[in-house]
Amino acid sequence: MRFREVDGVHDVTADLVSTRFEHLVGPEFTVKDLRTWAATVTAAQSLARSGVRTDESDAADAAIRDAVRAAADSLGDTEAVARDSYVDPRVLEAYRQGRTVRPTCDRSGAMSSAVRRRVERELIALLAGG
Repeated sequence: MRFREVDGVHDVTADLVSTRFEHLVGPEFTVKDLRTWAATVTAAQSLARSGVRTDESDAADAAIRDAVRAAADSLGDTEAVARDSYVDPRVLEAYRQGRTVRPTCDRSGAMSSAVRRRVERELIALLAGG
């Protein structure tokens, strides 16, 4: 990917994106934080849609695998990387305890801005133990 500025055409690199992002939001957040949040929202929605009873261990395991796979697909990454580096493990543990966000979107993951804000508020509460 390339972009044009007054001084010419430039390649979009990971370093450039990180630098520009830091300039916009400050050093306390990184681009990885955005990927982590997106993967966690995707996994939480997948688990919410699963409808699996958490007392059915095999079914719960399958729902968690599906949620991690959905997150990996959304990131363009492997399931192992998504689970180990991006999906917040508290979402998976909360699901095993019977807690998740409300399902609010179809399998494509499409959400309006208003719905996304509501899901994110619910997810923040879930991660905080609520």
